[in-house]
Amino acid sequence: MILDTDYITKDGKPIIRIFKKENGEFKIELDPHFQPYIYALLKDDSAIEEIKAIKGERHGKSVRVVDAVKVKKKFLGREVEVWKLIFEHPQDVPAMRDKIKEHPAVIDIYEYDIPFAKRYLIDKGLIPMEGDEELKLLAFDIETFYHEGDEFGKGEIIMISYADEEEARVITWKNIDLPYVDVVSNEREMIKRFVQVVKEKDPDVIITYNGDNFDLPYLIKRAEKLGVRLVLGRDKENPEPKIQRMGDSFAVEIKGRIHFDLFPVVRRTINLPTYTLEAVYEAVLGKTKSKLGAEEIAAIWETEESMKKLAQYSMEDARATYELGKEFFPMEAELAKLIGQSVWDVSRSSTGNLVEWYLLRVAYERNELAPNKPDEEEYKRRLRTTYLGGYVKEPEKGLWENIIYLDFRSLYPSIIVTHNVSPDTLEKEGCENYDIAPIVSYRFCKDFPGFIPSILGDLIAMRQEIKKKMKATIDPVERKMLDYRQRAVKLLANSYYGYMGYPKARWYSKECAESVTAWGRHYIEMTIKEIEEKFGFKVLYADTDGFYATISGEKPEIIKKKAREFLNYINSKLPGLLELEYEGFYLRGFFVTKKRYAVIDEEGRITTRGLEVVRRDWSEIAKETQAKVLEAILKDGSVEKAVEIVRDVLEKIAKYRVPLEKLVIHEQITRDLKDYKAIGPHVAIAKRLAARGIKVKPGTIISYIVLKGSGKISDRVILLTEYDPEKHKYDPDYYIENQVLPAVLRILEAFGYRKEDLRYQSSKQTGLDAWLKR
Repeated sequence: MILDTDYITKDGKPIIRIFKKENGEFKIELDPHFQPYIYALLKDDSAIEEIKAIKGERHGKSVRVVDAVKVKKKFLGREVEVWKLIFEHPQDVPAMRDKIKEHPAVIDIYEYDIPFAKRYLIDKGLIPMEGDEELKLLAFDIETFYHEGDEFGKGEIIMISYADEEEARVITWKNIDLPYVDVVSNEREMIKRFVQVVKEKDPDVIITYNGDNFDLPYLIKRAEKLGVRLVLGRDKENPEPKIQRMGDSFAVEIKGRIHFDLFPVVRRTINLPTYTLEAVYEAVLGKTKSKLGAEEIAAIWETEESMKKLAQYSMEDARATYELGKEFFPMEAELAKLIGQSVWDVSRSSTGNLVEWYLLRVAYERNELAPNKPDEEEYKRRLRTTYLGGYVKEPEKGLWENIIYLDFRSLYPSIIVTHNVSPDTLEKEGCENYDIAPIVSYRFCKDFPGFIPSILGDLIAMRQEIKKKMKATIDPVERKMLDYRQRAVKLLANSYYGYMGYPKARWYSKECAESVTAWGRHYIEMTIKEIEEKFGFKVLYADTDGFYATISGEKPEIIKKKAREFLNYINSKLPGLLELEYEGFYLRGFFVTKKRYAVIDEEGRITTRGLEVVRRDWSEIAKETQAKVLEAILKDGSVEKAVEIVRDVLEKIAKYRVPLEKLVIHEQITRDLKDYKAIGPHVAIAKRLAARGIKVKPGTIISYIVLKGSGKISDRVILLTEYDPEKHKYDPDYYIENQVLPAVLRILEAFGYRKEDLRYQSSKQTGLDAWLKR
């Protein structure tokens, strides 16, 4: 099983290194024979000798093209002959490429920016992570002394915690008497002990949560300061972690092991209001772990009991990181197998980059020349271009019953394959058959399969095959691995439309992306017209690839039956892979505005979009009241009951009858305090704590109450732990106007209610009959 590749230089020559695990043992294989190269398209082949004579300089050494071979390739649907220019060393390419490009006989150069070790994997057809080797995983986390305004790495590391399948432990130089804590004499010994743990456990994968930008860079800094050699890798020549810049952030490699940082993977995979380890642990695994709020930090360093609490917090961090790593790693391993690049690279890639690496591999296999990435000027031009997106129908307001939801299966991928939408088929002259995109009128040749549609078609077929195997297998482990595989394929397939409109893409085509959305609008509008005119449905809301519809006054069984009849009818008319599917039946639903609605299914499950108050800066009373309003409307069918619930809550808030814990607002400090321009309530409290010498670092949760009084809200907030009912009173107006009313009005405005209607008894009669469409 290949874990990763890189290259080293010996005697001026590059040697590819393949990091592998075979029969349970780690090994490094060497290949000194692979040569770096680029392609050049020439106006005149006779100029090749001049190009071979061009000289450049690398580290004071004169470099040149060592060989040139004429090859036939395909480029965006046409045959081309290009020169493959071979170099001695990968670093000769950046030293020479501009000089070659400037030669008057050179039209353009290609594939000059593909990293050498990645190029090796592509050209040799090698796939990382293939094989049945069992990989050992180890997670770790650090706790540090942090002083506001200090330079990074100045404060000591107080604890290093680690977890694997066998145990979760903490190493510290503080005297803490707990069974899972190992106490050493000082910080230096603690780091040395952690290095020893890694050596003894010898993991294939080291898991962190934001280890790229915090834990590992901090550990590297402290090790340097204390003179400890941080031997965490398996490469005897370079065993220490290596920091690389990746865009605006950093990435840390540990040679011979896979450093798997969960943070970028989680950000790409799931949508959450906040990405603290606690929030992700709860959202993904449904588990909770201990938290440390700012009010507890002051005492942390003072007592033995508080140090025990920090040790528990640290140990739970490592365990949570390990458990999340086990959840996310198999999916990234499947992506690595699919894309053909290492987990280290794949897990840090955007979906656009994943698509591109896959296309580069297939392009090589099909003898296609890859287009270049845009230069700065072209990139800026692309950024300025816009086009019309998906179709969204304005919702029919009110409360509706017996609703079906129909949507297209993989609408955009199906359009790309069905209509052969690809840069190499776009406006290609001399074809016998074309598909013409509605409204935008771009033509796509149908005489041969386009580069992107053929790849996408293969991916769709691959996913269907995997899903068949999933249904057939009785082995739960095999089913789970197949599920990871089909999810990886789905992620990739669903990214092709976005990729074609991605300004940095090699195979960018605004015309292709624009045509896909034009066909998308055409099919959803055509489908809506057919279901309304021929089957008597009323479409309540539609967005991009699906719609909600009902037949007023009709029984649920009849509506379901007619919906299925409609599907048979419409699918017989739709071309190619396009297929409309029955996705669900809902007892009730209401639609507020675009992308804001709520429905309830036959099992009583409520689905909402755009209405949820899930951010931390909503109090429990706001969340709870909104949930009760949703239930009253969707479960009981009573808007009046929902309004009464709100009025009752507002009265209780005004009369100080709401328990304090329901008024607490939790907000997270996400950066150093000095970097905040706007001073919100949580930042104001954090600054007051810092002024008292209490350390508040990014990630700290501030839990506060808003007090009654005049002036800015930031000036009258207090930590929950400092609230004294004898001295303090919460501000009812704040909780009514800024918490509960905004949360419930997101829903009730759909039924004609305004703030003033909820505060006082309104003379306006708003009966259920006015809103419930039967």
